[in-house]
Amino acid sequence: MPPLLRAGIAAAALSLLCACGPAGSTPTQGGSAPPPVAPTASPAQPELPAGEFEVVFGPRAGLSVRVPAPAQWRAEDTERWFTLSHVGTETKLALRTWRAERRVRPEQCQAQARLWRHDLPALPSEHVVDERTLSSPAEHAVHLTVLVQRAAPGEPIVGWALAFGAAIGKCYAAIFETRARGAGAEAAIAGRLALAADAILPSVQEQGIDERVLRPR
Repeated sequence: MPPLLRAGIAAAALSLLCACGPAGSTPTQGGSAPPPVAPTASPAQPELPAGEFEVVFGPRAGLSVRVPAPAQWRAEDTERWFTLSHVGTETKLALRTWRAERRVRPEQCQAQARLWRHDLPALPSEHVVDERTLSSPAEHAVHLTVLVQRAAPGEPIVGWALAFGAAIGKCYAAIFETRARGAGAEAAIAGRLALAADAILPSVQEQGIDERVLRPR
């Protein structure tokens, strides 16, 4: 995966979190944000598993994705959502495709996904740290938005990487959500979002009918 992209997202997330500070804190003098700080691992925060990326298949949902150390993720595969959860880091990835109008647009796909997931953060948002287009799944026009939300003191920081896309007669949604609290939470969230945006979400692919049949359920 491109290390510069990952570093860029992590630095942007850290810069926004440090600029906002805890709810109710005093802004820096002059209102200027502190310079970006390179993320560092904190022993106080659990991390997503390290190791080789491997493909995980969701035959019922008709999707696949590459994640590090897949044995450490809990998978739930239904005809609606293909979900991978990493309990130790309060991280969850939910993927879904569905039929739509032939000339459907990504904005319409996002609107439908929000009817199913009322907990998604509103967009546009001042908390966005990165936006880009993805070419995965193939033949889909996908828009990715990465953002962070700092809650009240004592509440976790929440990071999101949201991807919504459209193809001819089809919609796609990918929802990556992760939480951290306490010492080192900012760096942990920044690193996880970078991993999701630069490596995990760009690997999502649709599976054909033959591949779904041949894959064990």
